[in-house]
Amino acid sequence: MLEIELIDQRKDPKEEGLDGLFQAVGEQVLSQQGVDMDASVSVSLVEEEEIQRINREFRGVDRVTDVLSFPMLAGKLKELQGRDLVGNFDPETGCLFLGDLVLCPARIVEQAQEYGHSQRREYGYMLAHGLLHLLGYDHETDEERREMRELEEAALQTVHLSREELKAKSTERETEKPMQKSFHSGFVAILGRPNVGKSTLMNALIGEKVAIVSPRAQTTRSRIMGVLTRPEAQIVFLDTPGIHTPRNRLGEYMIQAVQSALEDVDAVLVMLDASDVRKQDLDIVEKYTKLAVPVAVVVNKIDTVDATVLAPLLQKLSAYPAKAWLPISARKKTGLEELLKTLLDWMPEGPKYFPDDMVTDQPERVIVAEMVREKALRNLREEIPHGIGVEILSIENQGDEKLAVTIHANVYCEKESHKRILIGKQGEMLRRIGEQARGDIEKLLGQRVNLQLWVKVRPDWRNRQEDLKTLGYTNE
Repeated sequence: MLEIELIDQRKDPKEEGLDGLFQAVGEQVLSQQGVDMDASVSVSLVEEEEIQRINREFRGVDRVTDVLSFPMLAGKLKELQGRDLVGNFDPETGCLFLGDLVLCPARIVEQAQEYGHSQRREYGYMLAHGLLHLLGYDHETDEERREMRELEEAALQTVHLSREELKAKSTERETEKPMQKSFHSGFVAILGRPNVGKSTLMNALIGEKVAIVSPRAQTTRSRIMGVLTRPEAQIVFLDTPGIHTPRNRLGEYMIQAVQSALEDVDAVLVMLDASDVRKQDLDIVEKYTKLAVPVAVVVNKIDTVDATVLAPLLQKLSAYPAKAWLPISARKKTGLEELLKTLLDWMPEGPKYFPDDMVTDQPERVIVAEMVREKALRNLREEIPHGIGVEILSIENQGDEKLAVTIHANVYCEKESHKRILIGKQGEMLRRIGEQARGDIEKLLGQRVNLQLWVKVRPDWRNRQEDLKTLGYTNE
């Protein structure tokens, strides 16, 4: 039996039935762990400002998050002995007190919209996720992350909120609609060496800027989703970091993002730069054209070479077991219709996974942070950009389109000398980065923007797990 003390500290509570949902999901989580004793947990629902304060005070991370867990146990419950639990029992009720959870409904609702599923599923997921932390679980490694995901999905399945059930319901709704002709949909991963034009291609296909672009390698650090919807089909593109040999934990995360993008895709685009084909490119082509799904070898930047270079290159690539070989220029949008036609032919019949007006799964905060980082990449010297990370502290919208949106952000670097370069003489460099980023952000938000940037030093942050989490580089 699980006793949940639900404390709603918000000024204007809106949801109903959360206690029943939390009870059902929570008891299933305990049942999975074989907990046969009475247990209790405190769950507080708070405003964004409060969870940011708690996050700052207890974790040293100054940002809004979805859930915070404060466990009372000294390890995994199922591994602890009776003597280890002395002091964790409530003397009045005899219940084992597991700890406190703090949830931010505003962030949970925002994430439900971003991921395209119900608020009820997101609430249930956060309760299961937080409760597993109280029971001693963590997600520092891939194995731990997989274990937590499996336990979370199993718990949600009991209240019919698992991903599989929601996907099945979506398919059922689509099949119930009268359709004059079948609808096709699928997921396409874009792979390749750094700086071959993967993000430029996805932006050109989607028709909007959803991934940042710069002349520097390894601009993309996470797997970014772009959604192209047409009357007869929907293609979900997965733009990935460039395939490279990782030198730090950030690099390892980027390679994990590539492998994650290959899970359950319906097709793969392997990209090369026609003007700079290296042995690494051919190794990538050889490896990924052997996948079980249809693979197209896409030769980009054909506007930079002449036919005497392109023709023999295409002839050489035809020796690999791809299903198509497509020359394009993503920058000039040459050959994109042929590429799209090829992909549409490969897409299986399926549901519309995302609404017509959705072009990316990236949260607004992430896109804004990436726009700031892009301008830094374009303006700074070679040794600095890869050590730059951007954290959006707050986006303050007054609810009036006539008023400017105020955005506060930290720009992190790894050395004091880099900080001086980032700021520039009399603040000139930071001002230039801010002015350039503000233009893109105003187009994104459709409002005037007051962008406030601060530069801070975090030595070796690319190797520090907590810093990577803070800046959003996590495979959770």
